[in-house]
Amino acid sequence: MLGRILNILILLEINYSIVSAKRTKSGAVRARIVILIAILALGRKLILVVYTSAGADVLLALHGFSLSPGVLYWLLTDSDHGWQRNAPLSTGETFG
Repeated sequence: MLGRILNILILLEINYSIVSAKRTKSGAVRARIVILIAILALGRKLILVVYTSAGADVLLALHGFSLSPGVLYWLLTDSDHGWQRNAPLSTGETFG
């Protein structure tokens, strides 16, 4: 039952991404949406995995795979907002 609900959430996110991709033509926005969908799908897998029967290698692989899209999403959003962090102050200094 929970798997079906999570599938519906992922399908709604895909539908939203198709609609927003038609509105905006930016490639970074599309990449961010695809990464978010991958994070949702991996989260679904992590929720539905049976931890008692899964081996340690499977659990480590799943958690490693779930970490990589999160880091990629962070890098994309950090590059989008990097200009705000280095904005000059009124005295000519910049943020650390």
